[in-house]
Amino acid sequence: MPLVDVAPRLGATRVLYVELRNFSTRSNVAIDLFRGSALSNLRVVEVTPHLPGSAKVVYTDDDIRATFPTGAGEGAPLGGDVNPDAIYLGTVQSLALEIAEHFYEHPQKDDTAVNEN
Repeated sequence: MPLVDVAPRLGATRVLYVELRNFSTRSNVAIDLFRGSALSNLRVVEVTPHLPGSAKVVYTDDDIRATFPTGAGEGAPLGGDVNPDAIYLGTVQSLALEIAEHFYEHPQKDDTAVNEN
């Protein structure tokens, strides 16, 4: 069923739909290296209660990417804090943060401000 047909059945006025397109915990370069990566789509559907056909997609982003650990190049070898569970959890948390950043205001940096220190 299309998302706009499913959303009203959930009883909410706003539905966040995350479609996971790709998820891995190993590097593409070498199976012995751990490097989490995730790619997802995001849709926000607004629904007016008790109004049939009112659901509509109001926001979409088809390229949300996350990696874990950051700065590990092609990946990190097993050992220390690097284990399959930590890479999985870190990748899920990184993706959740990337998605969450779509829903709060980011103040713009004022390039004209003068540092008075």
